[in-house]
Amino acid sequence: MSRSPLDLPADHPYGTDHLPYGAVSRAGSQPWLAVRVGDSALDLAAVTRGTPWSEALSGPVLNPFLDLGPRAWAGLRSWLQEQLVDERGRALLEPHLHAVDGLVPHLPVAVAATWTSTRASTTRPTWAGSSAPTGSR
Repeated sequence: MSRSPLDLPADHPYGTDHLPYGAVSRAGSQPWLAVRVGDSALDLAAVTRGTPWSEALSGPVLNPFLDLGPRAWAGLRSWLQEQLVDERGRALLEPHLHAVDGLVPHLPVAVAATWTSTRASTTRPTWAGSSAPTGSR
């Protein structure tokens, strides 16, 4: 009988108590969302088909899922944990596991590149509220 990649020791750093989300791809392919389980990445779009989170997890970034809020985050985590310890749930998840070795990590959220603020400047607090320092114009 072969050992499942989901057969993890209780103290494994990526066991059911710690399920980090991320975006990964194979070299040359588009990123997809995954959750780390042991030494594998579980394809979230594939395993959540037909769930309330399916559409939000079908893209390359977590932003749509994050927009759903804490209730959805807790719901998905609980659902994943239940599937990972249930024999039938594990059978549904295993075909969607990918060995972490060979996967390329990507930024899992889209960040707006146009946002800037002079308030983030290290010099701003020293002259805020007064005229600009001499020679800065």
